[in-house]
Order: sequence, then C-alpha cells, then structure tokens
Amino acid sequence: MTITQFNVGTLLQEPVGSRREIRFETNNSSAHPDENHRYFYGLAEMIKIQQGILVSAKLTVADVTMNCAGCLTEFTKEINIEFQEEYLPTYDLETNRPIPADEDVFRINNRMILDITEAIRQYTETAIPIAPKCREMCAGICTLCGKDLNQSTCACDSNEADNQFGPLKEYFK
Repeated sequence: MTITQFNVGTLLQEPVGSRREIRFETNNSSAHPDENHRYFYGLAEMIKIQQGILVSAKLTVADVTMNCAGCLTEFTKEINIEFQEEYLPTYDLETNRPIPADEDVFRINNRMILDITEAIRQYTETAIPIAPKCREMCAGICTLCGKDLNQSTCACDSNEADNQFGPLKEYFK
C-alpha cells in the first residue's frame, strides 16, 4: 500500500459517525510520494456514513510544475487543495451483493482499500491557475524576438512590437 491507500474494512463495520484522522507529512526526501511524484502535507478525516466513507482533506501539494503564461519558463509552486468526497464500497458488507454507482463515483475496492490518489490528482489539476505566473511582475517575452524580458531587455523597436493594428493606422491617417 502507498501513503494514499487505507484499509477501511474496520471503519465500514463501525457505527455511522465513526472517524479516523490521517496526517500527511511527506517531503521531497520521502520514500512514499504519490504516483504522480507529488509531495504533500496536511490532514484528511474519514467519517463513516450510511453509504460508505466521507473523506474531507486539506492538503498542500508541493512542487507542482507549471509553465509561466508570461515568459513561458517552467517553475514549481505549492498549491493548497481542499476536498470532500464520498467513497462507496463495491459491494454491501452484509448481503455481499454489488452496489451500483455512477462511473464518476470514487470507490472502495473489494479488498476494502480506499485510495485518495485520484482525488488528490484531480483537485490539484483543477487548482492550477489558468494563466500561472512565475512571479507577480513577470515581464513576459518580446513578441518580436522572443527574448525573456525578465532576464534582459531586447533591442527591438517598441513601436514595431505593437504592430497588430498597423493596417488600421494607415486607414485613419
């Protein structure tokens, strides 16, 4: 089992409202990062509910790699995620009959292992900004020569750089 997999067979047999708390404190030197090689820390709570188990987590995922929307350089950043997801068993413990569920429902496998890896991956991916910036005041790249303006200035003519409306300028003269 990995750090994101839990045997919940006992918890599923306990009364509704029973709880387990799991503290994650992985780091870059940890022997057990998740499958996506992401390191995270935080807290997850598992609560027995009527149908299965409710997992509530507040995690910080470290070293998420992304590309800057301004200068296109690759950088890493920590991302905070929170989620609350229901996990349903694949079969009823009392009747041993399969429990039907939608395909997008998180499931507890037939060995009673609850795995939060996919939830961490999904919530991390959705928490990444649409246009991430490597720094707050990223200067971007020159639209003519492609030089990273965070590292140095370029010799391009700034009037030439804003040439997208060039044909319209001639029209209004």
